[in-house]
Amino acid sequence: AGEFGKAAEFCAASCRAVEAVHGSQSIELATELHKLAQLLFNSGQFGRAVEVVEKALPLMRVYHHSPCHPDITELQQIKNLICT
Repeated sequence: AGEFGKAAEFCAASCRAVEAVHGSQSIELATELHKLAQLLFNSGQFGRAVEVVEKALPLMRVYHHSPCHPDITELQQIKNLICT
């Protein structure tokens, strides 16, 4: 979990930078949030992972119009695994 945790710290910083450059409603931010959710999940930081998933999902739904898109499906699965 240590390497995933460290990677999550760097990814969170990347999310802030991407949001500053591309905006809070951008697909670029959605993609970075997806990565961050994966890292948080893999490092066992489940509460933070759910928070990030809940921020990423609405953005993903704007850009990927199918609820079956792999990114949307994976984010939903992360949330389901944590919340069930």
